[in-house]
Amino acid sequence: MGKRDSEGTFEAILSGARKVLARDGHDGFSLRKVADECGLRLGSVQYYFPSKDALFDACLREQDDWVNSLISSGQQAVRDGESVRSVMTRATLFSFHGVRQQRSVTRLRVDHVNRNEDRLMLPELRRTAIWLAEQGIPRDQGGLIVHTLVVAVVRYASWDATTLMAATLTETESAAIAAVETHLTALVAALIPEPPT
Repeated sequence: MGKRDSEGTFEAILSGARKVLARDGHDGFSLRKVADECGLRLGSVQYYFPSKDALFDACLREQDDWVNSLISSGQQAVRDGESVRSVMTRATLFSFHGVRQQRSVTRLRVDHVNRNEDRLMLPELRRTAIWLAEQGIPRDQGGLIVHTLVVAVVRYASWDATTLMAATLTETESAAIAAVETHLTALVAALIPEPPT
């Protein structure tokens, strides 16, 4: 785990790492490139992150923290009386917009999971599937629901504006995003039944 300081160097290195990952991918990622991106000496980056893997893992952990926060807030909303479908719709749409902002890290996470086949389900996704089972969704369906939603979110969020507009047959990025939001909302509604009243 990286060391933190009060001057923002740690955050600047993470930001630079995300830029390098977006531009060069995992194979082109190096501490030297991150140092150059941040305007720092290599030794300064190594003080916080002794290896490329440590910095890459820190980028993934940052996304894990974001996902775990989303899961926790959704669980609290259900305890407060919101329906599972409503929470999952909100979480799916929020994830779509969040992943669009972190496309490079998300693509790298998917590649990382694909290279490590022993991690077929990320802990965060497993946690969500178990939570769905606790809410009355059949256990054998929870994992499939979560995977379906994640695949849709990652697929749509990874597309650039041109691809989104072509896929949705729209003429503006905002119309394409609205069409994706409508589709994701309908997908959640199809996968997660409302409880009987």
